[in-house]
Amino acid sequence: MNASLDAFYLTLDAGTARAYRLLATCPGTDITVPAAAALLDADEPAAGQIAAALAAASLIEETTPGRWRYHDLAREHAASLAARHDTDAERNAATARVIDYYLHGSAAADLLVLPGRLRLAPAFALPALNPPAFATTADALAWCDAEQAGLLEAQQAAAALGLHAAAWQFGDTLYGWATHRHDYAAWQAICEQAIASAQACGDARAEVFCAIRLVSCHVARGDTAAATPVAQEAIRTAWANGDRAGEGSAREHAGVCAMASGRDEDAVAHFTRAHDCWRRITSHPRAEAIIHRQLGRALSNLGRADEADQHLKTALTLFTELGENYHQARTLYVIGMTRLASGQPQQAVEALSRLERALPLMEAEDHPLSLSELLTALAVAHARNGHTQQARACLGRAEELQQRLNLPDTHPARVQTSFTASQIR
Repeated sequence: MNASLDAFYLTLDAGTARAYRLLATCPGTDITVPAAAALLDADEPAAGQIAAALAAASLIEETTPGRWRYHDLAREHAASLAARHDTDAERNAATARVIDYYLHGSAAADLLVLPGRLRLAPAFALPALNPPAFATTADALAWCDAEQAGLLEAQQAAAALGLHAAAWQFGDTLYGWATHRHDYAAWQAICEQAIASAQACGDARAEVFCAIRLVSCHVARGDTAAATPVAQEAIRTAWANGDRAGEGSAREHAGVCAMASGRDEDAVAHFTRAHDCWRRITSHPRAEAIIHRQLGRALSNLGRADEADQHLKTALTLFTELGENYHQARTLYVIGMTRLASGQPQQAVEALSRLERALPLMEAEDHPLSLSELLTALAVAHARNGHTQQARACLGRAEELQQRLNLPDTHPARVQTSFTASQIR
């Protein structure tokens, strides 16, 4: 096989032969023309011509339009040639360029996927100054889906090369994709590498925010036991370094952990401190709105309905002013749930109204897990109002979304949907 590959390789001109060797360093299982252009430090038309020449020499093949991969064993052959003919510096520089491509591509995607959130990675600066690289949120998510293998390997390659300042940033730039797709294994791996790389850089602020992303991953999968100590360590690190924004975000997540564990008084204390942190540094209405919503949840659990309502109304007003459909829907969902918890018939009517108002807002977002949770709550509201057929329809949609996400039966969303179905059927 090597002899056959050598024969094809010897037909290449010097530039194409170099490309054949260096493309073996590209992260992922396949190669796109933009990624090849970045790695080779060439423009896209030139990279496209190189890909066509390599395909004509039977060294790579086009798997789908615009995506290429080496034939069997050809990647190993190319890598061995690169080790002999290209210096470490040349190979590392090529890998660093494609890492930068994936980092800035994921940053551009995240700006569409989760607009308005607090960001830390320097990689966001360039996309923010230029027109969006993606036309829609769906396009941004689809790019991340298609490039998942390359993105994950790019982060690992950055860490292996000692480019830790790039490696930790993937924990920030891929956060929106991770929260939408709920690939918990990938999400956790991204965050853990980001934390390790932030520590290697000695960047305490980055370490805190990467840790908070890991807390979000554990909370989303329902693993509060794993999330709590990470949140507590993030609070300590932020406090020790005078990082009030980091402390505010870490305390918010610690509050979520406390609330999930039934410690609502502790949750209120964390959320109150988080709100104080945000107010001390600068006005950040989105962060404050999230804290108001969390306080509303915790206070409602404690039976302090009037205080809870005030915080939830404030959150809804802020999110409406910010034009954040997802968080408007999420806040209406929380308000609906607090009304259902009262057990009063009139409150069930109001809950149904709030949840029905939230539904089109959430449907407009590509966030299937949150939509499934909303549909489950809507099923409860319909059942309380005597609408059994509508309740069953909502549960059917919720179950379909959860199956599409491959959520395990133990996931909190599936547990709640199954319990609700058992009560209605």
